[in-house]
Amino acid sequence: MQLLTWEPQHSVGVQELDEQHKKIFAIINRLYDAMQTTDEKKNLGEILEEMRDYCDQHFSLEEKYFDLFHYEDRESHEAQHRFFREKSREFIQTYAVDGVTLSFDVLDFLEDWWFKHINNVDKKYTKCFQEHGLQ
Repeated sequence: MQLLTWEPQHSVGVQELDEQHKKIFAIINRLYDAMQTTDEKKNLGEILEEMRDYCDQHFSLEEKYFDLFHYEDRESHEAQHRFFREKSREFIQTYAVDGVTLSFDVLDFLEDWWFKHINNVDKKYTKCFQEHGLQ
């Protein structure tokens, strides 16, 4: 079962970034599946680290485009990235201490944050990015 499903309305109009968003959804779905399967619980830390690393890569690409295109909402957008990076570190540290369980609150946060971030924050850069040739 999937926690997050990619729908066309989530598109930010830039294929490269949409593909990265889809991969982030897939990682979160893997985390959700692993949390429900006793045999997979040992993989939770690895999945959390993969999510952190991939999201960091994704944020770095967006921020590169912010610089390149002089995106006007850059500062507030990057502040949200910093917040997410910090939360990811907290999740990994909490899991490292416990080592067995991960709260479903983490999944609630991830689901809520990513839906809001993509649909409300990322979509703000669509026009700017497309005006600079990204499709």
